[in-house]
Parts: sequence; structure tokens; C-alpha cells
Amino acid sequence: MMRPDFGRGVESFLFGSTDETTLHLLESNVEEAIRVWEPRVHEVEVRAEPDPGNPGKVMIRIRYEVRATNNLFNQVYPFYIHEGTK
Repeated sequence: MMRPDFGRGVESFLFGSTDETTLHLLESNVEEAIRVWEPRVHEVEVRAEPDPGNPGKVMIRIRYEVRATNNLFNQVYPFYIHEGTK
């Protein structure tokens, strides 16, 4: 709360396109945010892919390893480029 740098500007991608450049920038921003704000993980990999069934949604796949246990985890977050669409 009250941290303007939290998220590293991901909101700037709202209402944008889903071209390769934008997806690469989104991946970089999410990966950097995790590295800055989540010291408990390392070996972070982020992939952003457009959802073929919904052109206004990008699936952000995050793979990371927990430092304390060396457990590998994967998470997928839907990110709506055109907020308000299905």
C-alpha cells in the first residue's frame, strides 16, 4: 500500500495492443517487479501470450523457485488488456 513503484507500471499496458513488442515489454516488467518485490524467489521466468479465445486478454505464465526450499512453482494470471471485455 502507498508504494507507487509496486507493479512496475503494468497498468500502462491497459488498452494497448498484443503485438510481440508489447508482450516482451510486459514480460520484462512483470519479471523485474517480481525480482524487486519478492526476495523469497529466484530463477524467475515470465511468458506473456495472447488468449486465442479473447483478444483482450493476455495470459501471464510465471515460473519461479522458492529460495528456502528449492521448490519449483508455476502460476498463470489473466491480464485483461482491454479491461471490461470478456
